[in-house]
Amino acid sequence: MDSKEIKPLKKKKWVDLSRITDKMVLIVTVFLLVLGILAVTLVTQNQSTRRVLKDIRELRIPVPITTADIISGANRVSASQRAYLMTSQEKYKQERQEVWDRQIKPAAEQLAKLRERMRVAEHRQAVDKALEKLALYAEVQENIDAFFEKELKNFSNELTNTDSASIAMYIANAQAIDKLSMELNRMVAGDASTLRKELRNELMPLNNAQEEFLIEDSANVEDNIVSSNVTLIVVSVIGAIVVIFLAFILLKSLRRSIQKPTMLLGTMAKGELPENGNSSNDELDEIIQAADRLSENMKKASRFALKIGDGKFEHDFEPASEKDLLGNSLIQMRDRLQAVAEEDRKSNWVNTGMAKLGNILRKDYEDESQFYNDIVSFVIKYLDANQGAMFLVNEDEKDKTLDLAACYAYGRRKYIKKQFAPGDGQVGQVYLEGKFILLKEIPAGHLKITSGLGEADPNCIMVCPLMANDESYGVLEIATFKDLEDYQVAFVERLCEQIAGALSKLRITAHTQRLLHESQQQAEELKTQEEEMRQNMEELTATQEEMTRKDTEMSGQLSALNHTMATIEFTMDGIVSAANETFLKIMGYAGDEVQGKHHRMFVDPEQAQSNTYKNLWQGLNQGIAHSGEFQRIGKAGKNVWFNATYTPILNKEGVPYKVIKFAQDITEQKVVSMDFEGQMTAINNTMAAVEFDLDGIVLSANKKFLDAMGYSLQEVKGKHHSIFADDKYIKSEEYIKFWRDLANGIAQTGEFNRVGKNNKDVWLSASYTPVLNEEGKPYKIVKFARDITEQKLKTNDFEGQLTAIRRSNAVIEFDVHGKILDANRIFVEAMGYQEKSQLIGKHHSIFVAKADQQSEEYKKFWDQLANGEYFTGEFKRKKFDGSDVWIRGSYNPIFDTKGRPYKAVKFAQIIDNKNA
Repeated sequence: MDSKEIKPLKKKKWVDLSRITDKMVLIVTVFLLVLGILAVTLVTQNQSTRRVLKDIRELRIPVPITTADIISGANRVSASQRAYLMTSQEKYKQERQEVWDRQIKPAAEQLAKLRERMRVAEHRQAVDKALEKLALYAEVQENIDAFFEKELKNFSNELTNTDSASIAMYIANAQAIDKLSMELNRMVAGDASTLRKELRNELMPLNNAQEEFLIEDSANVEDNIVSSNVTLIVVSVIGAIVVIFLAFILLKSLRRSIQKPTMLLGTMAKGELPENGNSSNDELDEIIQAADRLSENMKKASRFALKIGDGKFEHDFEPASEKDLLGNSLIQMRDRLQAVAEEDRKSNWVNTGMAKLGNILRKDYEDESQFYNDIVSFVIKYLDANQGAMFLVNEDEKDKTLDLAACYAYGRRKYIKKQFAPGDGQVGQVYLEGKFILLKEIPAGHLKITSGLGEADPNCIMVCPLMANDESYGVLEIATFKDLEDYQVAFVERLCEQIAGALSKLRITAHTQRLLHESQQQAEELKTQEEEMRQNMEELTATQEEMTRKDTEMSGQLSALNHTMATIEFTMDGIVSAANETFLKIMGYAGDEVQGKHHRMFVDPEQAQSNTYKNLWQGLNQGIAHSGEFQRIGKAGKNVWFNATYTPILNKEGVPYKVIKFAQDITEQKVVSMDFEGQMTAINNTMAAVEFDLDGIVLSANKKFLDAMGYSLQEVKGKHHSIFADDKYIKSEEYIKFWRDLANGIAQTGEFNRVGKNNKDVWLSASYTPVLNEEGKPYKIVKFARDITEQKLKTNDFEGQLTAIRRSNAVIEFDVHGKILDANRIFVEAMGYQEKSQLIGKHHSIFVAKADQQSEEYKKFWDQLANGEYFTGEFKRKKFDGSDVWIRGSYNPIFDTKGRPYKAVKFAQIIDNKNA
């Protein structure tokens, strides 16, 4: 049928509200207008609020703090000067100068800067007067010191050093001394005290005024917030009403306009192809005409698809245009259908073979030879080959060889003995190079395939290494009369990797069993030692109880407090005056190492410069106790957490004169707490999660789970858990019991093999946890999981590498201070020892000449290693018998979860011919 001719639309006006697009433009314009009004209003109010907050932050709050520092500093320097005048001790003079330099002058400079931001002239004048009086006060104090040192201090010293015969002459001048003392009292009690009082009178009104401004500014901020909220609500409501009204009109018009094309397209959506559509006078008429053309094209495509379905690929079909996606796709489908079928056959053949091989590798075999024979038999039969053999590395022999482990030919296992050396023949060459060989031109007599009818040369031989984690475990040789195609060769390479992985696991299992036997023997020895220690502890406990009964009740209480609480005392300047043994033991110091030192020695340098730390000591000096959890630094950078209370102790005048800290060591609990918080954060950020009801129906799943399985949420929600499991497991009693236990509230944890989209093989380390309701009954299941598919593959790689390193290298472990933690047999024997117990707990210096043990180079070596530096080279070391040995090795720092070195591992090889 010919395509229906498109009728031209009526000439459009510049603005026509009968058109759908013009109505939509109107709605958007109104919405943007309302949004603009709202934005301008909110921005204006927010700018006002920001100005007020800036004044609070940069003026209202700093001014009271600064004035308080000046007033308290003035009081402190006054007290220090009085003490100096009374005792003539220089420390009080120095103390006064330190208060001026560290507290009063910085506060005065800060107040001068704040003055520039003050908008009230009276406040600026008050600051100017206060600064003038502060300068006068400093000058008066200097004059007092000068007067005292010139007139009275020297007299006092001379009187002390004069003999009795001369004292009578000074007594005669007592009247003059009294006049000087009265003058000094006038200067202290009159000039200095008056200036300090005037200074306080200038600063206190300024302080009070800023507090009043702070209250007023806070009220303005609240008013602005309320006003912004009201504006937002009013404008939003009006805008919403207008937009909803216009949208209602648009939707009503749009519904009438799209009714005709909707009916036409709805008919086509049901699979019906109408002859033609009803015309329309609006913008949607083009849709109706396009639908008519689409209907005709779909009819042609449908007829062509039916021909393809019948296998008639020669049927002629012409697409509607060069860009006809459906038509061109059908043509490409016709061309590729047969090729795709062939590729599917090959892919299914490979996947089926790998699955069957996996079943063989997962079986438990008591006889390893049967295991090897089953593998070779399967490979030869599945490839439809004629003969095959598996050669495995024999490391028990003095010289490494490749021994025949299994052979299969023409449906029979051949028990023949054959052996190759590395590099010998094709088998030995493949083992050394680690690359497969495919021979299609076989030299005469190279290999014979025998049968009941005689012997013949094969047409194709493939020799493939059995490698996993860069370690070769053997070689697989296959001979066949027909050539192997590329996909079959790739299949053989893949199955060789799987076989090598299984061989690696067999070796690891054997090694683990040997280690288990050794650990059981060690456990018996430890059990005997534990019994001896228990008896010793019982005797020690009895002795301690006898001693405790002899102490007085008060001594017992004090002893209990001193042993359970870490206690330390400070002066008001933070200087350590005393510390009990509990505190010193926790921090790792001796008493003389902390006595007279500042509290900052226990604090991280960055924290010691913080305002929080300064506020702590300012509060203590004001008599305010502080309690909480504090992080402190012990000796050698030891990280310690305390739950502590800093308590100022007052004298009879009510003034703090020292600080006592009572603390409990919560380092272990804090580490556990931080570890738990880190784990929860990691779980929330990295774990895949999915929820089921008690029948196994998926309720929800997060993105990590969906990505791991290859599904979207729409594809799994409402589906049963069985979509993630293979058919055999779904029908098993184990699967039924799995869900029965979950419904009964029994959690399930472990590693699970699951099936993703398109039969994707997925391994999950997961826990299925029943969630209980208020009655304590399960109502849903939550699963947290990690995708460990890649880790499963890497585990074999890692275990193989580690085994290879420990078999071929001398290995020893130290802590960051050089104490030996562990050593393997190769290292122990190389250094001339019988057992590694002779080394454990000793220092690395036992391998170093005495002259080198005290050298700066040796000390620097361990300092740098403790800082995480790596070392490699050739080292001269001492054996057990005192002889020298040269070692080529590397010292590798191992880091904890915080990136700090906690031990070092040395991998080494003994150099026999260093001087050669």
